[in-house]
Amino acid sequence: MKSILILFFICFNAFSQIDSRELDVLDKLMQNPLTVVQLDLSEKDLHELPEQILNFKNLRGIDLSKNPNLDFYQTFEILKQLQYLDKVELEDCKIKVLPDNIGELKSLTQLILPGNEIESLPNGIRKLDNLTYLDLFENKIQSLDFKPEDLKKLADIRLCYNKFKVFPISLNNLQNLRKIIIWYNDIEYIPNGISDFKNLEELNLDNNNLSTIPEEISKLKSLKILSLRSNNLSAKTNKVIFKIQNLENLDLEKNLFTSIPSKLKNLKNIKRLNFSENPIKSIPKEIIQLKHLEQVGLGGLHNFNWEETFKILSQIPSLERVGMYRMEKQTMPNGFENLQQVKTFWLTFNLFNKAEKERIRKLVPNAKVDFY
Repeated sequence: MKSILILFFICFNAFSQIDSRELDVLDKLMQNPLTVVQLDLSEKDLHELPEQILNFKNLRGIDLSKNPNLDFYQTFEILKQLQYLDKVELEDCKIKVLPDNIGELKSLTQLILPGNEIESLPNGIRKLDNLTYLDLFENKIQSLDFKPEDLKKLADIRLCYNKFKVFPISLNNLQNLRKIIIWYNDIEYIPNGISDFKNLEELNLDNNNLSTIPEEISKLKSLKILSLRSNNLSAKTNKVIFKIQNLENLDLEKNLFTSIPSKLKNLKNIKRLNFSENPIKSIPKEIIQLKHLEQVGLGGLHNFNWEETFKILSQIPSLERVGMYRMEKQTMPNGFENLQQVKTFWLTFNLFNKAEKERIRKLVPNAKVDFY
């Protein structure tokens, strides 16, 4: 195996040194075609895919990114003959529509399509029965219409930087889906049906325009990671967030919470919490009941009761990491020295001078304190 990898590395380096318009490197790779498992043909100004690729019978991945003039029908006609091919990358190819024959790449498990001009899900993709990972980052998609028979093995979908205004609830037809990353859209609304994501473990809705989260999200028993940074959420209409009992990671940075509800105590499995850059004045004492809590983010909090907070945090034996950037303090408030159980403090972007930094380090001598 080592000799195979070394041979491929040598061949691939030879390829990277030739003129980008020349593909005679394929002839060099043909000397040992069965050793080629990954092939990078990005930025080669390809119009057609060379048929010599069919000799690479063990090819598992091919990168065809930044080839906007490529004939994709012809390309897929060739690639579908490679029985072990499981990853295709087509980034920045100016794709608007993909031909249906992409659905004939039956061994494909990963399809990478960021930076294109796709407006709706290509029908051929629906037929990729073995696909587990789909990246549609930075396209022009406004909605999706998945059916129960589509993509039965898909576990991870990336939909960031698209044109969604409503959360694409038809994703709940993908019963194997574990992860949805859909930050930087303009989502204002999540329709009924989110409770149907029976196997969903991670949901990232950062940098959208949400003001409410539907009550039925509390029924997501598999959900472990929920990230809602940079939305318009407040405690008044979103206490349901604190009813998702199996959450391990909750990120509410840059929202409109003026207080954190005492219902926080329901998050029995939580390990990481981030309340940074909300207009809160304190944290609830009920946080002490979170026996697995390891990390808390409290950055960018102004007019915050640090003394009371330190008193509360000192009573959480499991707490290992605390983030307190932009405190807007020149001296560390009293009580910080009680956090002896904490192993790491992130104190970046603060106003402490050199002497105060040294004093802070002495207050928690066993901890790593990061000021930079």
